[in-house]
Amino acid sequence: MEVIELEHPTNSPVQQDPASDHRSTTDTATPGYNGFSPVDPYDATPPRRKQSGLGIASFTIFASMALIFVIMLGSVAVKITGLIDAETGVADYEELERRMAEMPELAFMSIALLGTLFGNLIGLILGIIGLVQKERKKVFAVLGTVLNGIVIIGLALMVLVTVAAISAL
Repeated sequence: MEVIELEHPTNSPVQQDPASDHRSTTDTATPGYNGFSPVDPYDATPPRRKQSGLGIASFTIFASMALIFVIMLGSVAVKITGLIDAETGVADYEELERRMAEMPELAFMSIALLGTLFGNLIGLILGIIGLVQKERKKVFAVLGTVLNGIVIIGLALMVLVTVAAISAL
């Protein structure tokens, strides 16, 4: 009679008699464990948690909106820089208004800047939802929520300062 040794999932050898197809272990098997259990009930290591997908989306939205904002703001600055006198640093507002009416791309750039605010608002909402998910890591959700929130608060403060400056004129 030939005995074949197989390896059991608990790393204890299992002997099998090919004639009788009877399986027995040389060790005592872990109580409550069968060959189909995916996790050893006595394993003390907790399962790995995944990152929150919504948190990753929130952070990615922040990064892309920040990139679009910087590109659009730089483009607007390049377009308007030629309208400011380099020596005195004063802009001719009449010339500025006339030239801006001739530049329809400035309207597109302004809409894109407002679109980044809308994107950051969506990123903030996704980050908050990612924070309340159970059994998920929250690193990207926290980063996305905080960074999108800072952008929204910063843009709101810029609008308030602009409105206050215009009303002071």
